[in-house]
Amino acid sequence: MAFLVAAVVFVGVLCALDLVLTLAVIRRLRVHTLKLDAISVPTPDLLPDGTAVPDFTATGLDGEVMTGQELRPGVLAFFSTTCRACKEQLPEFLRYLRETDQRPDRVLAVVVGADSPDGLELLDSLRGTATVVREELDGPVGAAFSARIFPTFYLVDENGIIQAGTVAAAGLAAPAMA
Repeated sequence: MAFLVAAVVFVGVLCALDLVLTLAVIRRLRVHTLKLDAISVPTPDLLPDGTAVPDFTATGLDGEVMTGQELRPGVLAFFSTTCRACKEQLPEFLRYLRETDQRPDRVLAVVVGADSPDGLELLDSLRGTATVVREELDGPVGAAFSARIFPTFYLVDENGIIQAGTVAAAGLAAPAMA
């Protein structure tokens, strides 16, 4: 009988140890995933660094008109109303804009998708920090940049050349652009 009790206690301790180790591995994988998401990986669907900004004309929600010529220097971001990663990247993008003192007239945020409560919240979050344009997939700006991945961020220099293209806001460089 004592042998049976010892065996049951041993199996119970072994299972508890296994549970603790499994939870530690899961926690470690979450941290690892977040670190991997923050790395800027070249994506074939993005315009390569060194490419000239394509010509486009966009009208913001508040009636302001922006062209590729006016986005020099500047930041361009593509978001989708149905994109979970867009919601996750939005705070990092807004923090980047604040930390680098980006002027709203030098930031273009293109929001692709239908009206929805989440989409309206996304639009409201971007207002005041950027010229916000709402368009469908393959709208004028999206077509000019062949935007198919969301979110996508581009950093443009004073000559209209893309300095950085990334799918993570953390991948944007932090040069001083006034």
